[in-house]
Amino acid sequence: MTPKRWITIGVVLFVIMTIQNISVFIMTEPGSLEKMGAPGDIIRLVYLAWGVFVGLHILSVAMIAIGVLKKQKMNTDNDIQKLKSKVARLETQKSFCKNCGNGIKNEKFCSKCGFKL
Repeated sequence: MTPKRWITIGVVLFVIMTIQNISVFIMTEPGSLEKMGAPGDIIRLVYLAWGVFVGLHILSVAMIAIGVLKKQKMNTDNDIQKLKSKVARLETQKSFCKNCGNGIKNEKFCSKCGFKL
């Protein structure tokens, strides 16, 4: 999966789970289920559901982090490739302008700064 998809899915899941966690938290104040006389099994089920929501929330943050790390690795790999190609190109040029460092190929003047060679 591409880094962009990891980040997009993670953000969407994060928003959905944030809304869900807030709604569950608002609907179930601490001790409200016990006050209503809900059976212990129902209380455990509500807490289990809330635990699943929290787990999915944590998963969404992990997905965003994975996407960001993959994107950074791709950018680093691209930067390394660009530097390698630049080094290879500079190694093929025989001389450089003493004024600006521009590569020179059998010319009397630098095409970049106009310095006489």
